Amino acid sequence: MSYVVHGWINVDHMPQERSVSHRIDCARALSLNGQRDETFTELRTAERTSPQLVRNDPRVRETLRDLIKQSPVTGGSRSSEVFVMAQRCRAVQ
Repeated sequence: MSYVVHGWINVDHMPQERSVSHRIDCARALSLNGQRDETFTELRTAERTSPQLVRNDPRVRETLRDLIKQSPVTGGSRSSEVFVMAQRCRAVQ
């Protein structure tokens, strides 16, 4: 399910590409709102649904870069889950 302002939207019934796109857009919005954990949860769920769509989407790369910037000093370490996902998506090297 994806976050919305006052509840949830069930995207599980949508076609795969559409539900993943919705999750990516939702993650971007959550990131812009400073909701780091929820952002990463949406991105991970989208990646589990369709790794190829997520790893090739420029919106995901931008969102992951923002998450890394928002992270505490240790959050950008090479062992963090965000950094590992960012490497998979070619958001960082």
